[in-house]
Amino acid sequence: MVGSVLGPADRPDIRRLISKVVVFGATGKAGRTVALNLLAAGHQVTAFGRNPADIPAYQGLTAIVGDALNAADVTSAVAGQDAVVVSLGDSVNPIALMLGAKRTTPPNICEVGTANVIAALKAASVARLICITS
Repeated sequence: MVGSVLGPADRPDIRRLISKVVVFGATGKAGRTVALNLLAAGHQVTAFGRNPADIPAYQGLTAIVGDALNAADVTSAVAGQDAVVVSLGDSVNPIALMLGAKRTTPPNICEVGTANVIAALKAASVARLICITS
């Protein structure tokens, strides 16, 4: 019926549709929040990050150390997943850089990293992508 509203009993259980999710950028504030919320909702979550010390250690959370700029690392992380969340971002704002702060992420992480994720999604036939930007 057009314009009808589904009640709770009519809605599909999202956990049946998406159970295995990899989060790229899981060491940042937004990515960490997404990963932990997915975990709390009952999904199998894989956190992808460059530095293993920065990946949150929670029961049920799988950590993969890799670089989103490395297509092979990304392809390996996407294999077998039902969905992917991209939360890649620059860790330093431009004003801080002008004041001498050191950049901790590559300047092209968003463009190249996201392109690598999209290519890996296509190769693995994963149809669900959520991209968070700021």
